[in-house]
Amino acid sequence: MKERLKKAISILLTAAMLIVLLPAMSIPAGAEVIGSDYTATVVFKDSGNNPGSGYAVVLKQGDLSFDLTESSTTKGTYTASVPAGTYDIYAGGTDTEEDITVDSSGGSATVDCTPSLTATGNSGNYVELSWKTYSTTGHYMVYQKDNGEDASQYQTIPVSVNIKVLNVYPDAAGSDGLQGWMNTSTSGSDTVGSPTVDGVKYTMTVDKIDITTFNSTPATYLYKNSDGSYNYDVIYFGAWDSNNGRDLSASAANVVGTFIQYGGGCLFGHDTAYYGHSNFYGLASSYMNMLSSSGIGFYGSSSGSSTVLVLKNGLLTNFPYKLTGDLVVPACHSTDQFAMGDVWMNFEAVNLSSGWNVVHTEYAYQTGTNNFYLTTWNNCAMIQTGHSGGNSSADEQKILTNTLYYLAQITKEKSASDHMSQDFASPDAVSSGSVSSAASGTDGEIIRWTASDDNGSIYNYYLKEVSQDGSSSLLSPTTNATVTTGVSGYYVLVDTNATASASTVKSSGTKVTGTSYTKTGLTNGTTYYAHIVTVDGNDNLSGVTTASFAYVTPGLSAAAGTSPLAEANLNGNSLAVTLTGTTFADGTLSASNFTLNNKPAGLSVGSVSYTDATHCTVNLAYDGSVFGSVSNFSLTIAGSELNSGSSLTSGTLAITAKLHGTAKISGTAAYGQELTASVENCNSTGTLSYQWLRGGAEISGATGQRYTLTADDIGREISVQADSSVETDGPLVSSSVTVAKADCGTVTGIAPVLSSKTVRSITVIQVAGYEYAVVAHGAAVPSAGWQDSNVFTTLSPGRDYDVYQRVKETATVKASAPSDALGVTTDYWLSDTDNSAKAELDGQSQDAGTQETSTGSDGRITTTVTVDEDKMRSILESAETGDTVTLPITGDSDAVRGRLTGQTVKDMENKSATLAVQTDSAIYRLPAEQIDIASISRQFGEDISLSDIDVTVEISVPSAETAAVVESAAEDGGFTLMVPAVEFTISCEYNGRTIPVSSFNAYVERLIRIPDGVDPNKITTGVVVEPNGTTHHVPTQVTVIDGVYYARINSLTNSTYALVWHPIEFNDAEGHWAKDAINNMGSRMVLYGVGGNTFEPDRSMTRAEFAAAVVRALGLEPGTGSVSFSDVGENDWFLPYAQTAASYGIIKGYPDGAFGPNDTITREQAMAILSRAMTITGLDAELTSGDVGALLGAYADSAEVSAYAEDSVAVCLKTGIVNGRSSTAIAPRESVTRAEVAVMIQRLLQKSELI
Repeated sequence: MKERLKKAISILLTAAMLIVLLPAMSIPAGAEVIGSDYTATVVFKDSGNNPGSGYAVVLKQGDLSFDLTESSTTKGTYTASVPAGTYDIYAGGTDTEEDITVDSSGGSATVDCTPSLTATGNSGNYVELSWKTYSTTGHYMVYQKDNGEDASQYQTIPVSVNIKVLNVYPDAAGSDGLQGWMNTSTSGSDTVGSPTVDGVKYTMTVDKIDITTFNSTPATYLYKNSDGSYNYDVIYFGAWDSNNGRDLSASAANVVGTFIQYGGGCLFGHDTAYYGHSNFYGLASSYMNMLSSSGIGFYGSSSGSSTVLVLKNGLLTNFPYKLTGDLVVPACHSTDQFAMGDVWMNFEAVNLSSGWNVVHTEYAYQTGTNNFYLTTWNNCAMIQTGHSGGNSSADEQKILTNTLYYLAQITKEKSASDHMSQDFASPDAVSSGSVSSAASGTDGEIIRWTASDDNGSIYNYYLKEVSQDGSSSLLSPTTNATVTTGVSGYYVLVDTNATASASTVKSSGTKVTGTSYTKTGLTNGTTYYAHIVTVDGNDNLSGVTTASFAYVTPGLSAAAGTSPLAEANLNGNSLAVTLTGTTFADGTLSASNFTLNNKPAGLSVGSVSYTDATHCTVNLAYDGSVFGSVSNFSLTIAGSELNSGSSLTSGTLAITAKLHGTAKISGTAAYGQELTASVENCNSTGTLSYQWLRGGAEISGATGQRYTLTADDIGREISVQADSSVETDGPLVSSSVTVAKADCGTVTGIAPVLSSKTVRSITVIQVAGYEYAVVAHGAAVPSAGWQDSNVFTTLSPGRDYDVYQRVKETATVKASAPSDALGVTTDYWLSDTDNSAKAELDGQSQDAGTQETSTGSDGRITTTVTVDEDKMRSILESAETGDTVTLPITGDSDAVRGRLTGQTVKDMENKSATLAVQTDSAIYRLPAEQIDIASISRQFGEDISLSDIDVTVEISVPSAETAAVVESAAEDGGFTLMVPAVEFTISCEYNGRTIPVSSFNAYVERLIRIPDGVDPNKITTGVVVEPNGTTHHVPTQVTVIDGVYYARINSLTNSTYALVWHPIEFNDAEGHWAKDAINNMGSRMVLYGVGGNTFEPDRSMTRAEFAAAVVRALGLEPGTGSVSFSDVGENDWFLPYAQTAASYGIIKGYPDGAFGPNDTITREQAMAILSRAMTITGLDAELTSGDVGALLGAYADSAEVSAYAEDSVAVCLKTGIVNGRSSTAIAPRESVTRAEVAVMIQRLLQKSELI
């Protein structure tokens, strides 16, 4: 105040002197009046007498101002010639609060220019820094250390978000990647090196120069600007393995050292700073707090990728990017380097060769480590980027970004935010004495505690002010700031463990922001421990506070005053209530808060009386309404009545009612009729039981709700009594009914159903309990002559008959009236009518030859159609290639034959035509080429005309001997014959010699009609019956032609065929994914069980078993052909199957000539066999050249498919016969299971349209 007053008085005196002198002075208009000038000297120095250099110093007096000049020889001393007077001293535009008085002797003043630094902790988890200095041309560096560390731990910290980086790369192509990495776009206008974080835009500019050029003229690329600052904030050396063998030149090292001393950031890449690069290492040893020697060793990875672990949490790992945990970078390692500074990240997973990767924590009597990926010291750092050439991962680019910003530790601003200094102090633990708990709800406990406080981290700072020319610097006094983020909440873990770590509580517990937590799902009678950890805004954890409590589940029990509760004692009864684990909120209880659950009709709460905190009485009221017994009656008390706050429900009680209702009987009281008992208006909730009575006495065994009247009941009184398994006071007894003798039901209007007819017989569908009669058409309804058989024989051909049926009379039932008549005309002998034969082509019937019927000595009737060669040739002329010519042959014959000449067969073969011989019971569709008439002609051994060869195609009923064989085979095979067997043969005759045609090159189709009355759903499959009685499956499917059911059989041979019913359901297939296929193939006798009606679906299969299954599936005859496998003997069970499979080219065996019958078959082997089977079934996959790669390439294990099996696997995949074991795996070399075989074979037959 005195200085300011003194200054004001001086100004007034100077003004007064000017006023006095003015009249005596001659002053041109507009001229400034200035007296004599004297030297004013102002010295700037800090508290340590260090000069304040480079300031813009000005003396001000009113509107007058004078600039001072700094002495070139004495830094911090500023002078100017000024008029006498007192002046304010300004520096850098700031009033120093000092003044100077100048008179004739001059004047001098000293200004304390010690920088002042202010540090303030921010709840956002950083420190706000600002400082006051007089410099406008210098720059600043801030030093920081944790509170409690000694002064040697002060390090410079980053203070800039807009930086320029020079990348000096080691000449190798691709080693200049930093610029590209940092310029990679991320989102919007952001790049990797210039992101926007929390609203702050970081800006990084990267220039690059090769090390050869830099070494030659380093000052051309790293120099000071006119304001004294350097043109770059950070210089980065790298990145390449061994730095491509390049070291800094001595002159470049000097330039870089000056830059580091100035405060510029320096980042050394992989293999730069080590003893093999002397100039690089000289810088690192001087400024990086690091050693390098051949005795230290390598640590890290040489190939692949490296996993590095973040060790420290600070600015470098938080800005601009948050870096935590494990990060993946290209493979790299340390190289005989020992870091003694701050190690931010080290290697977690390593793969260097044996002898390396030994961690050293002490070297040359110094403490540090050779396991480091990133280390810093002040404004220098080393990172191992570059071992893997020009490669860098996304994680590594973020690490580089953070490090480069971290090293930018010089600023010309006068404020900064220190995000390196964060709250790392643990908050206070919850006071154990403040923890309490109480029951909450029906299964919970609420834990409460007193709030705890956070503790901040303290950081010390000082500021270094450096003059523009770098010749002088000033230091501020130290200051400190505390960073406190505040308590953000509490982690609570409730379990049965007496102790828990803070990390466990955090990871397994629940975070709450208040001071209470409710844990539910607790078990009654268990002691629990509540572990509580305080957490602050920077995720620092306190110690664990643990409190125990014994949990008792709030409960409610209700006992009947008079027990048990029943209809007779409900009114006026009561419930005695007891609470556990909680208490009533007060002594005033409201009946409206007490609810009866599942209550009987008419029952209510009359009143409630309070006894004490855990007991009361609920008084019941009942109005006598009828109700059914209840077993789950209970009481609920609303939560508003309880301290636990949640409603409670008691256990259940039973209330037994009396049985009410009227027992009745419904139904016709006649013999054979069924009576039904019921109870009207019954209140029973249990099971009603019944007892039927005859004349009031119990009928033995008649205890069901329904009763069928017997002969003993005729003329007797029948009643029933009903009782309940729950209700009391029963039973209820019905009124009685008298049983009459039953009248027989009538079948009037329902005529018999024709099953079949012949020239001499009529057969109708038989109905159990019916009898039958036949009369000439128009004759009176017969009164006699009824028979049990539904077959009438010895009838006349071509006659009209009427057939009747009726219910047969029994001891208790009269015969019914006859039904309506079924009119039937027996068949005509063909010889009695036209003997011409027709052939059908495209629905048109044309004359084809003659038909005749004959009877053999054995009584068998044979109908033969002889095809005229010329007529058939005429028919074929109008046929298209591949057409079918049908010979329809009717008549009740034991055998039907179609007879053609060899030339006719050849004519049909030339048209690729098919001959269909069709009877009333079967159709034989035979492609003409399958007869191979040319081969037959050669077998006769003469040069003969084909017209002289008779070819006979026959469909016949087996002889009595063959029929007996079939019946025996059915009994032995355990299947049921559903349709009589049919025999199909082809023979060729010439000059008394006959050659049978018994096998074909492709499947030949036969259709056997399924008679009316036979359920087509009970046709499991067709079987071949060999003369020796053996049978085997043939591919069979049921189809419908013109409304008639047929079984379509495809076979490669002629034989006797039968349709059978053979259902199988294996016990262990139930619930299996392949159940349907397993049971289908088992029923068709393609696959067999292993005994005990089990299949073992997940068991593997041998090669012999698989070959046998395929032979059976295709309907091939076992034992056809021969085999030369070295390991198949004549006594082996599988020999016949191996012979057949080999003869058809289905199996090939191993290259060494073995079959390996007992080897477990693999999936690819099975697919190879199935693909060969397709040539027999005619299933064409149409595999193109590109299909194999595409089909196999869809699976991850396609490379495991053997070369020989590639096409086969592709075929099976394309046709859908086989799928991968999963969406990504074929599993070609794994064993195939029996279930998979069932599915594969079923799909083969289905997709080949054989079943």
